[in-house]
Amino acid sequence: MKTDQKNMDDFWDDLLKTSPIKLDIAKVKKIYLSKISIDYEIMELVEKIKNNGYRLAIMANELKEAMDYKIRKFSLDKYFDRIYSSAHQKIPKPELEIYRHIIKDLGVKAEETLFIDNKEKNLIPAQNIGIQTILFKSQKELEEDLKKLGISCN
Repeated sequence: MKTDQKNMDDFWDDLLKTSPIKLDIAKVKKIYLSKISIDYEIMELVEKIKNNGYRLAIMANELKEAMDYKIRKFSLDKYFDRIYSSAHQKIPKPELEIYRHIIKDLGVKAEETLFIDNKEKNLIPAQNIGIQTILFKSQKELEEDLKKLGISCN
């Protein structure tokens, strides 16, 4: 699903077929969408960084429908210059090609790019092509790591 070989409708159909109980898919979809959330403190940090003149992009291993929903629900295009998802690009993290695709699309050099992710396995391919990386553990640690790189969070 994260590379768009199956979509959200396929998922719901599979769920209906395999569930041992009768489901009202409309209700299940509504509950699913209501559970999609965002960390507003992190988004405040993202906004500060953007306001300091940095170009920002996001890459998520995500279904098209879910990513499009998140973009609308949280106005992600307000914060990010480009938004990528594995389903839209048909390449998931940590495939090396997604990192190459993004830096080419952004028109930046790998060594001028910083990639932040909460999974170490997603950082390794980025590092292998010269992208600087930060393993996200907490907002406080992220702010400290950014400060060490000379990136202002104020």
